Amino acid sequence: MKKDEFFQILRKKLAIIEENELNDILSEYEQHIAMKMENGKITEEEAIKDFGNIEELVAEILESYHVKVNYNAQLKEEKQAQFKESAKELGENTKHFCGKVVQKTKEVLKNGWNSAKVCFEKIWNQIKKVVKVEREEQMLLLGTDKRLPENIQMMQEKQRRGSRWFQKLTSWVWKVIRGCFRLGMWAIKIAWNLFIAGIVFLVGIFTCIMLYIFGASLVFLVMDYPLWGVLLVSLGTVIFSAAVAIALTFFIKRRKGKKAIFSDKTKTIIKIGIVSFAGIGILLTGIGTGIGVMEFSTFVYGGEQPIFEEEKTTSKVIAEIPLENTGKIELEEVYNGHEFVKAEVTFDASVPMGQVWYEIERNQNEIEYFAVVENYYEHDYDQPEEEQQYKGEIYHVRLGQNYGDSNLKLMMQLKDKFMKDLKERKLYSYYSDDIKSIKVLANPQMKQYFEGIK
Repeated sequence: MKKDEFFQILRKKLAIIEENELNDILSEYEQHIAMKMENGKITEEEAIKDFGNIEELVAEILESYHVKVNYNAQLKEEKQAQFKESAKELGENTKHFCGKVVQKTKEVLKNGWNSAKVCFEKIWNQIKKVVKVEREEQMLLLGTDKRLPENIQMMQEKQRRGSRWFQKLTSWVWKVIRGCFRLGMWAIKIAWNLFIAGIVFLVGIFTCIMLYIFGASLVFLVMDYPLWGVLLVSLGTVIFSAAVAIALTFFIKRRKGKKAIFSDKTKTIIKIGIVSFAGIGILLTGIGTGIGVMEFSTFVYGGEQPIFEEEKTTSKVIAEIPLENTGKIELEEVYNGHEFVKAEVTFDASVPMGQVWYEIERNQNEIEYFAVVENYYEHDYDQPEEEQQYKGEIYHVRLGQNYGDSNLKLMMQLKDKFMKDLKERKLYSYYSDDIKSIKVLANPQMKQYFEGIK
């Protein structure tokens, strides 16, 4: 376990302790790790391993601060109980609110219905009154030859005007209601047609994609690739999705009274054809799936295989390190495209002071290697913080890689190997094994700067 991960776990598990005390604990363990590494000449992971099981270590620290070890578990249970109580309360409040909304809606609908009922009753009574007056006038005119008194004529004229006004008003109201209803139905029809058109569009795109896969698999099949299963699955999917797209067009709403494009007999024939094609598509998809599984079962896994061929060359990378304030030089492992390799240092008097040479034996020349030198300051952690002394700079040296324009070559080589192995029904785990061996050279007088080398 690395130091950063160790301290991260400690900080998380000791979060109950105050921040100042927690920082003191972490600082103390950091000093212990530094002391063990310096005195015992051990690695960071070994120093952390000496502390034992981290759970037991956390339990001891919490016990020394009189904190229960299962505090976090209890706290989690309390939070879960609190969450359940809040959820229950929220559910009851929601239920109560929904009940009020339903009750209020019922009251509004009931009041609206009663008001509409009273309004229609008044209108009906008015109509009956007008009809009754007209009947009385007719009977009066039929039963006498004398002219009606002038006041009766005026009253009848007023009643006629009121009857005409009422008829115009009811006619206008009915036209408005009918227009709103037609507008709503038109909006619903448009929305439904747009929904169906969107589904047909998506199905059409999917059909085009599967048609492309069918064409590609057909070409590869002609080139002796084992893709019969993919071919049949893509063909069956194309037929089925095309049948579904055609069937969806029958759900589009058309204007009433408009002449139908097809007769009823033609529509029946088309529907039978759609169902038949859908069944054929499902059948081909099922057969293709079975053949594809059978083809895949014949493939053989061949393990790991390098991409690059053997083209051994040697190159040299130089890392410049200033030695004025250097306290230590640390070499990081080198990634060769497949795994990390530890670079061993060899001392050679021909190497100038302040330089570290990487001599790399490689398989190809497309990857550019360069030296990366990073430094930080080292202090004497054995002393208290106010008495710590500066001991110099620690330099980390690693080998960087720049693929540059080799990505295309790498991709094409990987493509060629994969296609060739696919035709032979073989599968491998491919990797780019560039570095065959690596040697690090330094001046013998710089031996004192390399940690762990005597």
